[in-house]
Amino acid sequence: MPFLGKQPSDGNHNVLLDAITTSATATYNLTKDSVAYTPVSAQSLMVSLNGVTQAPIAAYTVSGSTIVFASALTSNDVIDYVIAFEGPKVNANIDDSAITTAKIADSAITTAKIADNAITSAKIGVDVIVAEDLAANSITVSEITDDAVTSAKIADDAITSALIADDAVVQAAIADEAVDEARMQISNAGSNGQFLSKQSGNTGGLTWADAGGGWSATTEGLITTTDGQQDIDFSIPAGGVNQIRIMEWGLSGKDAGERFVQLGDGSSIKTSGYENTSIYASNTSTVSLAETTNALRHDGWSADANDFRSVGHLYSIDSGRRWFWEWEAYSEPYGTYILNTRGCVDMGSGNVARTVRFCMQHSAGFDAGGLIRVYYATM
Repeated sequence: MPFLGKQPSDGNHNVLLDAITTSATATYNLTKDSVAYTPVSAQSLMVSLNGVTQAPIAAYTVSGSTIVFASALTSNDVIDYVIAFEGPKVNANIDDSAITTAKIADSAITTAKIADNAITSAKIGVDVIVAEDLAANSITVSEITDDAVTSAKIADDAITSALIADDAVVQAAIADEAVDEARMQISNAGSNGQFLSKQSGNTGGLTWADAGGGWSATTEGLITTTDGQQDIDFSIPAGGVNQIRIMEWGLSGKDAGERFVQLGDGSSIKTSGYENTSIYASNTSTVSLAETTNALRHDGWSADANDFRSVGHLYSIDSGRRWFWEWEAYSEPYGTYILNTRGCVDMGSGNVARTVRFCMQHSAGFDAGGLIRVYYATM
């Protein structure tokens, strides 16, 4: 049938819902073709009960897809029909950009309306995400871009030694004049006027040493002999020592016999294998004496009254195992006597000189008041 004017929307929008069987309750499900039906409102329904049209709200209300009567019905009541008025259907498209921000209510967009991975970094404002928005341990290394962490983001004293990789601090990362003596590993305390000497066998490989020829005094310092003293030991440090200098003043023995100087490896004293050639000279004669093998010796010095002043130099060609020596001594009071001794000794494979021992050939020991001092050097 033709229409005058605008053609009405297609379709019947008054819906007859499924029949409802009453019972002793006020609440009933609304269905259409056995599928739950949710009306627009109570006013959109026309309900006939026992042949009487019911007033919306007063006689019944709607909650979702259920109708609730004002009072419970009985099985004798008859719901004649329930008709839903849906209004005309509108088949229309929303124009692009038609929904503006003003059309969206505050808090209207829920998480369920946002697709996974839909929010990009461009949609997040600067400084919008605060620490409270981040789950514990949620930021991994892969989330941090190269060179992204600046010094301003690192707390004072936050970087400990455990966070610095071995050999990670390069020279360019150390400020000028930042490394002082306290930051260096040096084997001894040192004193004014000394210099740092390379000593690979010492702690840290560095040792404070006296300037001037590289000579260092042994830790025993200057020894003054006491009456009957015997076996006076001076320690030589490990690590490449190849020169030893010995000085004696007023050294004499309590009984007749020679003064011995012997070398040790720090645990035992070498008592054989020495080779000595001595020249004993006065203002009237010169005598060459036979070699001796049990110590560094001035052969021919046997009188207990001899009072010696001497200087000895020992040289090693291999940092402590094989030693050569040259000894000059002056003796009194029996006129003027000069003794010159040369010799050598091999400490043995794997051994180096770590001890210099002074002793007398006889057991009575030294007289009191003699002075002995020992120096060492690496050249």
